[in-house]
Amino acid sequence: MRIEDIEDQETVEAVTIEELRKYIGYAPGNSADDDYLSRLIVSQRQALEDAMGRIIVLRDFVSHPSRDGAVRLPPNLQTVDSITYKDADGEEKEVTDFELDLENDLVVFEIEGECSDIRLEFSSGFGIIPESIKEAIMVMCKSKYDRSTEDTLAMVRPSIQKYWVEHI
Repeated sequence: MRIEDIEDQETVEAVTIEELRKYIGYAPGNSADDDYLSRLIVSQRQALEDAMGRIIVLRDFVSHPSRDGAVRLPPNLQTVDSITYKDADGEEKEVTDFELDLENDLVVFEIEGECSDIRLEFSSGFGIIPESIKEAIMVMCKSKYDRSTEDTLAMVRPSIQKYWVEHI
């Protein structure tokens, strides 16, 4: 199953540039490095998401499962906006009868007959980002900003262990 971010959506990051500036001791009014700090925030949030196996910032995705039934989506599933597929004649159809199990990040649906190109549009991520995750992102950003060679994932993991999803 492929999962992709929906392109051209605005993502509200877990940490603001102002928060990071303050954390690293940067002058509050100095915006000379804002582009760099912004890229740091995005890259470190993405690295943390990849390591944790969990979506942090709420955003929309598209999934292309190979079958119907019970499909597990990423942790922190919030909503499923639509499920579409192409029937045997190549006509696009929408599945309107599906069940969400938010506790287990599952969507359950059934398609009658042959189909192809199943597409699920859904939202996933924390509604309110835990402070410990925001802190972890800032620690990772500061480490990169300082050009440290420390393993920041190992450094922050103990404080956010409860959010970690063990990879199978």
